[in-house]
Amino acid sequence: MLLVEVLGRMRIKAPISGKQPQARGRGRPRKEDCVSRIVPLIRADVMTLDGCTFIASYPGVRALLRLNQRQIFPLGVSLRMLLDRAVADVLGLAGAMDSSQQYHRMAIFLKLWYAEERTVTQVAQTLGLERTRVAKTVQRPTLHLVASRFLMLAELSDPPGDTDEIPVDFQAFRRIIA
Repeated sequence: MLLVEVLGRMRIKAPISGKQPQARGRGRPRKEDCVSRIVPLIRADVMTLDGCTFIASYPGVRALLRLNQRQIFPLGVSLRMLLDRAVADVLGLAGAMDSSQQYHRMAIFLKLWYAEERTVTQVAQTLGLERTRVAKTVQRPTLHLVASRFLMLAELSDPPGDTDEIPVDFQAFRRIIA
């Protein structure tokens, strides 16, 4: 059995594979570790996000915190703004790279799962695929991409506006999808 932090709480969970987690040193966590902590938060509510202090030290988050300091849950509202922007950016990328069915599926998944808050089963029915296939080949890379984009936005010193252009690494996008 392993203790796993889920949304700020420790839970007991059986290991999925035979590999044991490696102890990490001190300092800032690796990007992969941060991405894996952000993925479960993508659809979390503002109150839950407000308790995610591990992200609060990023410059983009701090800048948005200053703008939202009068909100009820300032950190949660700031993180929700960044997550919404990350999802919008991934939707834009998937639409711009519509040469493949995978990108089209990613866009449909985000629209249904994130914007309309449908279940993976409902998304699978819409796509005409099995639920497990959607979870493995569409949901996992899509959420990884959203979390990576979120981190990129959080690392910016100035929070992006709705019309600001932020550089996109198309090769990284293709690597995550592949």
